[in-house]
Amino acid sequence: MSPKPLKSLAVSCLISSMLTLPSTVATAQEGQTAPWELTGDALHATIGEVRAGKNLLPTNWPNGAKVAVMMSFDVDFEAAHVVGLQPNPGPSLYSEGEYGARVGLDRILAALSKHEVPASFFIPAANFETHPEIVGKIGATGIHEFGVHGWIHAPTQAVPLEAEIDAARRSLDVIEAATGTRPVGYRAPMWQVSSDTMALLDELDFVYDSSMMADDTPYQLIAEGETLDVVELPVSWLLDDWPLLHGLSPSHTPARDVLAMYIDEFDRAYAEGTSYTITLHPQIIGRRSRILILEQLLEHIASHDDVWFATHRQVAEHVAPALD
Repeated sequence: MSPKPLKSLAVSCLISSMLTLPSTVATAQEGQTAPWELTGDALHATIGEVRAGKNLLPTNWPNGAKVAVMMSFDVDFEAAHVVGLQPNPGPSLYSEGEYGARVGLDRILAALSKHEVPASFFIPAANFETHPEIVGKIGATGIHEFGVHGWIHAPTQAVPLEAEIDAARRSLDVIEAATGTRPVGYRAPMWQVSSDTMALLDELDFVYDSSMMADDTPYQLIAEGETLDVVELPVSWLLDDWPLLHGLSPSHTPARDVLAMYIDEFDRAYAEGTSYTITLHPQIIGRRSRILILEQLLEHIASHDDVWFATHRQVAEHVAPALD
């Protein structure tokens, strides 16, 4: 599949605030079909750049487990603010990211260790330069996974294709050098992807992506109509702590209400015998009034029999044979 040039749009329209969900204003530029006039091929091209393919939910999870639980953490730290709506965020916003490194990450690792739960940590590779201590902290137990989360948390649409390719390769090399293991999983910064991103993942032999939202369970990816040998482990804004728990978010929700929703999502996944994926951030869930969500959620899940706590890599490799 030949790469397509990325659309040229103003960066300010592409980079959503880290405190709110991305929003899109329906406008028609000169020479383009107005959104309200889209039909036929134009409609399919608009929504069909990256689509869900075959459902990869297996008949059985390992050891007879009823549900696969994937705990994931986007270790953004200061990188979350380097690329944002404000061209010069300043020390105060950077210090919020630093809190995740100084305090939040340790609280997360303590909660996971209590139940010996493995997790996947998606990290902007630049953080291995600014916070090299994360390798020892996350890698201490030998059960957690390191995944790629861009170089500096820049959304795909704001990055030229050549730069995206370079950043992906550089990130793989940096993380492998720091941890001794080459990552096989990718999560796009701000979950922003294109068909070029997907082709890049296929080319660089990533086993899975975790940036899309077309299902509750693993599925195969299709980019520009071409089926890829890449597993998608889908995410959801409802199972992401940033929009719900950041103090300045318009979607801010009381912590115990978020906990109840997270538990309800798990209970349904358990009843269905499927999978459960959650995305959390050290500078958010690691706060004193937020860490209780993670602690009590893990207590609730661990109280159930037949739960497979797994990294994203383990789940992706378990379902990957169904790609053939």
